[in-house]
Amino acid sequence: MKDKNLKYIAHAIIVVAFMGLIAFVIYYTGKTAFLWLLLFVFLYQPWGDLKTEQKENNEK
Repeated sequence: MKDKNLKYIAHAIIVVAFMGLIAFVIYYTGKTAFLWLLLFVFLYQPWGDLKTEQKENNEK
């Protein structure tokens, strides 16, 4: 149980740090065009394939 909570805490810290990095870049450059690039990068990621590969690895 402790490991599962640690996983969620680590994920929250990573998400907050990433949002802070984006806010920092927007604040100092004043440009938001790179947000479209981030959006397309995240949409392009093969999340479904990663999940199926993970299940296959767990079954072995």
